[in-house]
Amino acid sequence: MGTTNPSRTAWPDLPDAVRRHVEETLGGPVTRATSQVDGFSPGSADRVETADGRRAFVKAVERQQNPGAFDLHRREICVMAALPRA
Repeated sequence: MGTTNPSRTAWPDLPDAVRRHVEETLGGPVTRATSQVDGFSPGSADRVETADGRRAFVKAVERQQNPGAFDLHRREICVMAALPRA
């Protein structure tokens, strides 16, 4: 389990370009975002939902500020892709 990280970046605090990229990837505007407060990195971790109901879990970290966390996020992508959908 993660630990409470009060310095974690929230969805509204992400750069506009990052939020736009997420919306482009999901195919619509994000109408709801719930930022997660638990975790190990200061990057954002957000549950988002688009206007048409599509949902995603979005993580973002600033590479210059947290180079180790960036590499961990990239590894997490590979691990998640290998897990069964269930």
